[in-house]
Amino acid sequence: KNTAKLIETTISNINAGSKMVNDTAQSFLVVTDNSAKVAALIGEVAEASREQSMGITQISKALAEIDRVTQINASSAQQSSGIAKNLNDEEEKLKETIEDINTLVSGSPDGTGFDDYVPDTEDYEGGDSLARLKRPALPAA
Repeated sequence: KNTAKLIETTISNINAGSKMVNDTAQSFLVVTDNSAKVAALIGEVAEASREQSMGITQISKALAEIDRVTQINASSAQQSSGIAKNLNDEEEKLKETIEDINTLVSGSPDGTGFDDYVPDTEDYEGGDSLARLKRPALPAA
């Protein structure tokens, strides 16, 4: 009777141990499956990080290009401002020169000193394009 009980207990222990081994194997399969999922997620995160890094690099390059173009534009604007000032200075000099010529030719800076004077061909010396207008006699003051 003791032997039968001992055999029954041993078989029961073997069955319990076998169930534990099967449960452990099942747990290892779940862990292995979850580990594969984690590895896939880590791969996706790594790829997303690489793409994000590339995007940041492209943004950085674009900002550097914007900065370069802005510097060029600022320099061009500064040069244009200097050129405009020089042109204004030249314009003033040209106006003064025109006033001087008008004063020499007509007797007044605005060129209206001889409003009634209309030159004709007799008033020109020579016949080429370099002919100079003869100065008419000044009207009596």
